[in-house]
Amino acid sequence: MVFPIHFIDAFTHQGFKTKDGPNHYNEDRVVIGTHVFAVIDGATAVVPGERNGLNASAYTSDFLMRFFHAHDNNDTTTAQDLIIAANKAFRTDLETYWPEMIKAGALGPSAALSLVKFHPDGTLSYANMADCSCVIEKGEAPVMISHHYPRHSELDEILADAIFKEIEKGLTPLEARELPHVANIIRTNRGLINVDYGVFNAQEKMVDFVRGGTLSADDVKTLKTITLLSDGMLWPEEKSLETGALKAASLMKEKGVRDYYFRIKDMYDKDHSMQQFRRLKHMDDASALVIHLSV
Repeated sequence: MVFPIHFIDAFTHQGFKTKDGPNHYNEDRVVIGTHVFAVIDGATAVVPGERNGLNASAYTSDFLMRFFHAHDNNDTTTAQDLIIAANKAFRTDLETYWPEMIKAGALGPSAALSLVKFHPDGTLSYANMADCSCVIEKGEAPVMISHHYPRHSELDEILADAIFKEIEKGLTPLEARELPHVANIIRTNRGLINVDYGVFNAQEKMVDFVRGGTLSADDVKTLKTITLLSDGMLWPEEKSLETGALKAASLMKEKGVRDYYFRIKDMYDKDHSMQQFRRLKHMDDASALVIHLSV
């Protein structure tokens, strides 16, 4: 079957510690296949480590990118099935090549991701974990179809409250994270991965937290765009993940993904004191792809 893809617009960029101080490298990955498309955001591990020149978060996102490219098949395997299969393969990979990280459990390698797959019968499946989003446009307004656990946002706010109290005292976010009581919050929150909210990692219980669905062939025919994005691409002026993703999807369709990125970077650069836009880094790694469909 010929899929109704008109063109794909994608962009990814490493984050910044300061306005002119980029991170050491980009821990996000973007997958543009024939049938499989994804945005992946590696999450910083509490237990440090490096393999093949990559830290644990970049290693996880890189593994997922390679796995999805290797399974970019025209078959009935759904996006949700792919994430579950990736979990099993990742566990085997860590057990074989990085056993100290498999022992780290929830404190070790993990990632957020959002994934879609076109199928031979004209349907489209989708799935996600953590704070990577999927937004579709059918009618006048975009609609979020990815699933996000409210508990994840609640725990993030608890951590942000603790860090911003220290920022107000003159510390940087990095310095605040190293304080014992803040570090304890980070470890506690990470211990709730795949207990209170879902995040991709090698834990067997992760499979119970994958969420996804399928759009019918008739629904796919009415789609105008499909947008996948990491949380680094959320619109800064919106307070929630959903509204931030919906606004971002609209602007990326209108302006293009690259131009949208530099627009939000300019907003963050003007807010170098982090007083206008509440965040824990000057700017996170940011990635998005927009699939424009012919209608």
